[in-house]
Amino acid sequence: MVLLDTNVLVYAANRDCEFYELSNQIMGKAISGQIAVSVSLQILIEFYSVVTSPKRVEKPLSQEDAVNEINKYIESASL
Repeated sequence: MVLLDTNVLVYAANRDCEFYELSNQIMGKAISGQIAVSVSLQILIEFYSVVTSPKRVEKPLSQEDAVNEINKYIESASL
């Protein structure tokens, strides 16, 4: 099992990022159960903090969109 870093989640949520494709593939495989990963509560909190901050990302997510992303990960039986 692999603990995912916050950056993987951030990159997967940002289509304009150069690492989007790779991170999105990793997250897709993780959510579908093709690879065994885990995400800690701290990582989810850091994800929220980064993706909603205009100082940290060029196109921040709304609070609602960030929470929806987090819920997607929480509801996945594979994470």
